[in-house]
Amino acid sequence: MEGGKLAACVYPHGLYDQLLWETKLNVFLFSFDDAYCDIGEASRKPGELARVTNQLTYVLETPAAAAFHAEPFAVAVRELRRELDGFATPTQVTRWVHTFSAYLHRQTLHAAYREREEFPPFDDFFAARLDTSGSKSLGSQGDIIEGFEVPLGEWRHPEVQAVVDACGATVAITNDLFSYNEERQEKREWVHNLVELFAAYYRCSRQDAALKTVVEYEKVIRAYLALRERIQRWGSPELNRYVDLCGHWPRANHDWAITSARYNQVRTPGFPVEPAAESLWATQRLERSQLSPIQWWWDLLEGE
Repeated sequence: MEGGKLAACVYPHGLYDQLLWETKLNVFLFSFDDAYCDIGEASRKPGELARVTNQLTYVLETPAAAAFHAEPFAVAVRELRRELDGFATPTQVTRWVHTFSAYLHRQTLHAAYREREEFPPFDDFFAARLDTSGSKSLGSQGDIIEGFEVPLGEWRHPEVQAVVDACGATVAITNDLFSYNEERQEKREWVHNLVELFAAYYRCSRQDAALKTVVEYEKVIRAYLALRERIQRWGSPELNRYVDLCGHWPRANHDWAITSARYNQVRTPGFPVEPAAESLWATQRLERSQLSPIQWWWDLLEGE
């Protein structure tokens, strides 16, 4: 799966122990995703998934507690938290626990709708997807991996939160495109994926839905670049380094996914591979996304 390669591409100046921790975290996320989320049996059992995420969250927040040793993923989370405590500051640990808890708990939304064999409302889906992809949590820890710290007051600034969200969104969209074949191979109906939701929402073909997904990706990338430029005008050196590291995620994830056996062993007939006929990238437009949970980013960019 080459989780270490992905970590190294994102954090080229990462410290050894931190990169090793990041690699373990990547392996955890893919394993948990397969066992409980996208294609595992519990992906259609919200009660069971909630039980497991409750255990994992407790261990995440209370690693000293001797609890839930029978659950392998709880054991892994405890070890990840204890290792993190060894090299991250208390503020960084608190920040990561917060984003990782959101990743765990929002998985139950998808399970609830899979159980009912329905798609969630589009806005509900994407609001959860920013966390359930794992990318928002991963994208927020660049200073941890490379051994510096962003001042908390800067990290909490709305423009910085929008940048973190934007990088998470690009990875989430990319993952939905690359994982589509694998997910449809496992179960043809009720795949909770942006391509499927666009097709259902617009009542269009999957080919057209995939192109709409690509267009949304380009809108998000442009928003990230515009937000980064704004932050560079006022941010500290640590913050600007952090924001640049966030920007490593979209390209590193894209390059890794293209070559990963995880996404390239399965081919679903008819899956669209042609690029969009009209690219926002070619026209240089900063265009607002139609996904309402993230439209506030463009509110920050009014007048750009």
